[in-house]
Amino acid sequence: MAKKHSFKTPLAFPNKTLAVLALHAKQQSIILNAIRSKIPDELTRSIKYLAVSGSKLQVYTDNAANATKLRFHAPTLISAASLATQAKVLSLQIRITETLRQEYQIRKPRPKLPSMAVIKALKANQKSKSADPLDQALMRLSLTLEKLSKKPIDS
Repeated sequence: MAKKHSFKTPLAFPNKTLAVLALHAKQQSIILNAIRSKIPDELTRSIKYLAVSGSKLQVYTDNAANATKLRFHAPTLISAASLATQAKVLSLQIRITETLRQEYQIRKPRPKLPSMAVIKALKANQKSKSADPLDQALMRLSLTLEKLSKKPIDS
């Protein structure tokens, strides 16, 4: 007789690592709901997620303005987290989510190139086939500047 195989969920296996992680996530959501009940609705939407590690509460928000507003509610956040965890939460750390930091990328400085008129004048002065190394270097420089100025600026 063929043995009937059924699909087992990951929590059904002897290794209970996922069960511990699920319990930890549930505790974090309980803390998040406790905190959201104590602060204004405007700020509840700004809290994306949080983590409690030891005696530190880390709150992740979407922008710097909301982070500043949340800092004014620090005593409320700490007391709500302490009540929800039945542990002593002593400090608060507010962070801005990583995905939104990427929107405000730092612009890299671009090289300052001379105008095309300057490049053409430099090239016109070097038309002669001189054996002088300085003349040859200036000719190569004018060709390089001409190539760079023709490239799209956003590249």
